[in-house]
Amino acid sequence: MFVGLISDIEQKEAHKEIMLWALGKALREKGVLSVILREPARSGNTSGFLARQMAVCMHDRELLERYGVFRQLSGFAGVEEEPCRTFERSVWAGGKKVPVYDRALFLLPQLRYHGISEKPELAEPYLFVDVRNLTDEGAGMIRAFAEKERIFQVVMVQYTGTGTDNFADCSANKEKAGLRLVEYISPEDTHRYLGALWMSAGVVTDRYAGTALALVHEKPFIAVGNSGEETLKTRELLELFHMTEHIYDLGEEKVQDISPCFWIRDEVSLRKDLRALRDAESARMAEELLFEDADMLVKCPVKIPVSQCSACGACEAVCPADAIRMEPDAYGFLHPVVDEMLCDDCGWCSDACIKRGQRHLVQFPDESYPRFYIARQKSGNTGAYSGVYGQLVRYLIKERDAVIFGSILDEEMKPVVVWTQDAQMAERFAEKRYLVNDTKAAFRKVKELLEAERFVVYVGSACECAGLRGYLKRHYPKLFLCELLCHETISHKTFGLYTDMLTRRKDSKLKDIRFGDFEAGTRAGRSVLCMQYENGESGRMKYAQSKYMQAIEQQLTVNEACANCSYLGKKRVGDITLADFQKNVSDVPKAWAEACVAIVSTAKGGRVLEQLTGVEAAPVEFDSVLRFLYKKTAALPNERPAMLKLLKEGDLAGILKNAAKK
Repeated sequence: MFVGLISDIEQKEAHKEIMLWALGKALREKGVLSVILREPARSGNTSGFLARQMAVCMHDRELLERYGVFRQLSGFAGVEEEPCRTFERSVWAGGKKVPVYDRALFLLPQLRYHGISEKPELAEPYLFVDVRNLTDEGAGMIRAFAEKERIFQVVMVQYTGTGTDNFADCSANKEKAGLRLVEYISPEDTHRYLGALWMSAGVVTDRYAGTALALVHEKPFIAVGNSGEETLKTRELLELFHMTEHIYDLGEEKVQDISPCFWIRDEVSLRKDLRALRDAESARMAEELLFEDADMLVKCPVKIPVSQCSACGACEAVCPADAIRMEPDAYGFLHPVVDEMLCDDCGWCSDACIKRGQRHLVQFPDESYPRFYIARQKSGNTGAYSGVYGQLVRYLIKERDAVIFGSILDEEMKPVVVWTQDAQMAERFAEKRYLVNDTKAAFRKVKELLEAERFVVYVGSACECAGLRGYLKRHYPKLFLCELLCHETISHKTFGLYTDMLTRRKDSKLKDIRFGDFEAGTRAGRSVLCMQYENGESGRMKYAQSKYMQAIEQQLTVNEACANCSYLGKKRVGDITLADFQKNVSDVPKAWAEACVAIVSTAKGGRVLEQLTGVEAAPVEFDSVLRFLYKKTAALPNERPAMLKLLKEGDLAGILKNAAKK
């Protein structure tokens, strides 16, 4: 969806541009695109900063309507009261409000601003001064304060005709104080403005945006006060943070030492208040602009919709403060939750998130990739993925001394990712259990081994492999990703209720459950559930006779994120992708009956496949195998809401009964 941002873009000023950019960036991080529209009463060109950072439409209302721009926009917003109200009157004729986000700067943590900041080349500490109306009294205050704090350099925003260009004259005793004006910043130079504020030892400003950015960057600051509207807004802002003592009112009797009013005494409380304000503004924006409700967003700094989160675990693993943990919701679907007391807004989780664009997909080396093969094991009983996977892990363990990572069920029947160099154990990693794995410890161990120059093979679903790529952030030549094509995951609660049901039936704790007998020689023989119990009993059940497997096939409790899968067809994550045919064996050509599809996405994957002497692989066109593979995302059946209600109540029998009806 799209939101139109209203602005008076004729006035090119860093404060306004940063606020507008922050609002647009916050929208993009929620999956909403934005475009800047010119406030109708204004004319003139947009700045270079906005033109490079954001999309801008500067046509008149008639042209915007003619080309259907308004019809594509789901809402309007802005950061300035006057342009928004003018737009509201001229376009909506008073029929719809255009919300104003004058606190847009607080929608983002400070890390987001670093990417558009240009640092000054100054080695010694300096004060950053952004005072629009610099009087002799104000210049004297800056000089006295700098002398007290032993900060002898000043970087100043220069406003023509308002006193700042005469700072040297106002600071008549600057030689005595040792104060040096080392650099002027244009109020239109957004990149240098942000960089100078970011790297300063402190901020002195009479601008509302200057105070806001000082708070976001956790900089010591003095807010120079007067009787203007900017000071009123600044005072209201600082009251939220209980920091009104930072206001220095010109014209009033002053204490001799204002240094205690400059320093931030409680950074922990400031960060907590910044997060609270960001969450409040974000929730207001979600409500007013009518996109994802705050309750529909994951409860971690990434703030993506729950419907998009596949619980890959990248955000949890990458968090340096261990502030994020994966927790199940009422239905048993895992989602990240943040401990706000530990979170320091570093932004690493957002950088790792696999739903931030498609940067985790494989970049094919040339147009000949991806390459598709029909592959099979040459002899012996065929295992998972027709024995190809088993041949692959055995080769990599023997020839590359590889450590293999993949998922198994622990003693409590919970999926965990482990690592091994035992080929027989590694072959179990290919079982399809339709469950999301706990990846935190594994991702960190992968990085540890790669940094030690070990060869690592990670076996998992596309979103899991993408999560590992997002966590690592860089290319490792000795990492090999074996992606197993899946179609859906279900909740841990569904699986837990099922294992409890099996335990009650045998009056003995379930010790192990295997999804497929991979020593069987036929596909039909492999399509069974194999159970082992602590009392020594065992059981086998064909998929066709299992109501549980029928419920999975009918996607009654499918994870909603699987309906928004980003990894279909040629959008691959692994070096090699292995896929079983998803149709009945009778639908697949007879020559392919005991084979699988191998998708090679990198030259590394191709070299490994060529070295598998126990595998025969024949190239094939993608279109010829596509209809036998999953080519659409998982569906959300009409019965799903009712099934989720039963799941929330723990009524698995009701869900299985529904599956048996079909």
